[in-house]
Amino acid sequence: MDIETLRETFFAECEELLDSLIANLDQISAGEWDKETVNGIFRAVHSIKGAAGAFGFSVLVDFAHHYETVLDHVRSDKLSIEDDVLRLSIRSADILAVLVDCARDDSEPPAAAANITTELMALVDDGAEEETFSFTPAPLDFEPVTIPIATSNTFEVCLKPIAAMYLSGHEPVNLINGLQQKGLIEVVCMIEDVPDLDNFDFDESYLSWRICVNDA
Repeated sequence: MDIETLRETFFAECEELLDSLIANLDQISAGEWDKETVNGIFRAVHSIKGAAGAFGFSVLVDFAHHYETVLDHVRSDKLSIEDDVLRLSIRSADILAVLVDCARDDSEPPAAAANITTELMALVDDGAEEETFSFTPAPLDFEPVTIPIATSNTFEVCLKPIAAMYLSGHEPVNLINGLQQKGLIEVVCMIEDVPDLDNFDFDESYLSWRICVNDA
């Protein structure tokens, strides 16, 4: 499976996740919801964020991060999803869909995305200084190749995340970026385990990475 097929799979799954997200928000608007409804909304946003990170869609990842932070506050009963919070959640879902389209078309995000991001951040601002979220995609090569271990200063790291890693909020790009602090790195994304579209499960983890680090 090549990178273009993976991208098509990602965007197809995004459509399904967005449909699920809107359906759950409609349930809340109708007053017919429970904890699992909110969990479903959170999982949809988190799944989009996690997969978008693998493709380097930084704007989409950043917005989804702030959206899921608000949803996590709702899940932990720090926020009540009614009135203003519900309206902002619905508007955020609309913007998330637009940003998915922008990622697909490689177009500029609308100004409204920045405005809603500010509103999302304000909802969870308790006055404490929060660590700034940043996203820098690592250079990924989607052609599997063999990395030679040429010197004693060079070592190889194999990274194959399990699905639970993504669900707990961890992203492979952060680990890869951490290795950049050790020296020059080469990153290879291995895609042999990615199934065809008919068998693709968006909640599973298929990608793995081989990182060659030279600390000389």
